[in-house]
Amino acid sequence: MKKLLFFFCLCFSTTLSAQDLHVYYDVAVDSIWYVKNGEIVSSPFIKKGRQVVVHVRNFNDYLYTLEVDQSGERFIVPSSGTESLFSTTGGQGALSSLKEAASSFNLPGGFAMSSSLPTDGGDRAGFGGSGTEGMVSNQLQEQLNTYQQTLTTMQSMEVEIATLGNNIEADLQSQELNTYMKEELDKLRTHPSLPPQKIKKLSMEYMERILEARPGTEYQLDDLLKRADVENSIGQKVSLYNQDIDRLNDELRRLESIKNIILALQELNEVEQLELQNTYESARKRAEGYQEKAEQMRAALPQLKEWDVRELASIRYLYEEMVDHQFAENYSFTPTEDVHTLSIKLIPTDSAEVAGARTKTLSPIRLPVYGGLKVNASVGLSFAGFFNRPQDYFVQNGVIVGDDLDPFLPIVTSFFHFYPQSKRTVSVGGSFGLGVGIGGDNAGLQTYFFGPSLIMGKGQRIVLSSGLMGGKVERLGQGLQLGDTYDQTVIPTKSIYELGYFLGISFNIMGQ
Repeated sequence: MKKLLFFFCLCFSTTLSAQDLHVYYDVAVDSIWYVKNGEIVSSPFIKKGRQVVVHVRNFNDYLYTLEVDQSGERFIVPSSGTESLFSTTGGQGALSSLKEAASSFNLPGGFAMSSSLPTDGGDRAGFGGSGTEGMVSNQLQEQLNTYQQTLTTMQSMEVEIATLGNNIEADLQSQELNTYMKEELDKLRTHPSLPPQKIKKLSMEYMERILEARPGTEYQLDDLLKRADVENSIGQKVSLYNQDIDRLNDELRRLESIKNIILALQELNEVEQLELQNTYESARKRAEGYQEKAEQMRAALPQLKEWDVRELASIRYLYEEMVDHQFAENYSFTPTEDVHTLSIKLIPTDSAEVAGARTKTLSPIRLPVYGGLKVNASVGLSFAGFFNRPQDYFVQNGVIVGDDLDPFLPIVTSFFHFYPQSKRTVSVGGSFGLGVGIGGDNAGLQTYFFGPSLIMGKGQRIVLSSGLMGGKVERLGQGLQLGDTYDQTVIPTKSIYELGYFLGISFNIMGQ
């Protein structure tokens, strides 16, 4: 029963509120379409008292402001129906000098000394000897081991220096790119040629890169603070990079000292001496390369734009606004005349007008209006029945039994109908009714009716109604039920209201 009541209420509310007209104007493609009750319609008729919502879409509201003027006129709607009335480029920055030297961060493929210099009392074949010249002295072996250990230490340090250097270079490149994207972001929003969705897509890409925001996640204040003061963060990394290079140079001086001691012992042949000298020169050149790169980084820092919290906060505000930005604006009104004409203009902002943008006048929109809420009364006959059929109760063989009464009742009914005027010969509305029973035990009993109606005919005088009916019915009282044992002659009953259904036909008595 609750589901049935909900159905009738839903039909009634749909009849009353689903007639608003939505007009969509896509500026980018100069297209207009109309939606009513969730469906696209070809005839944009709107009833008096309903709302018209004009959705102007796909226009750059950073560049233009929307202006809508409406005018109305009256006309007589014929009863048979109414005819239609209606690129950029970025320059090289402070990182250009660093890019050429980036390849020097890649370490050479191994150290020749690791397999060439003997580290134990074995053969010296790695130095070009055949292994027949005897064993090296203990002092030479000790220095060779120290030399090899120093090379290994330097190799480990160079891996760390190269990793840190790559990170610094990436930060510098990102910082320069962010500065460029911020400048382009300011130009992008008022670009006169790009369509709005492209502006939004590019703007979001720029801001997500600048803020290091992840699409689909909420951007927090902590994320903003981490992103701020990037120059200082890079400076700290450069300082750490210089410290690592100083430690590497200390190891290089130690390596040179050990090399000189080994050469002073004069126990290596010429080939071995040359190989020793080559390993040292290779390490020295790499250290010089790191030192040169550190100087280039320090020179690049002052040329970078500092990003403080306030500047990043302004970008964050724009980011949050752009996430839900539709590049659209709505205009709504309630029509009162028979025809409404809408004139839509896009007025450039002051800055856009200076840049050469001009006012755009869009195609006019004409909307026919008809009808309005009607209230009529009618009188007729309804046939009603209860969901639980009434019964006559009596005692048979000491047991309460029930006999079903008539399945429906004829009831004289007076209705009040309220409905929106339709252009067709049939209108759909709602009805309230009051009825008086005729004939038999139901004579004079009041019943109440509620439900949808069909108002038919050009004069709209014949009305078919159906829906819920409420009226009184006799039921067992004092907690008695069918089948109970009972030894009295008079069975106590009670009169209660119950729900039922009805179908009625009535005639309009208040004219059109």
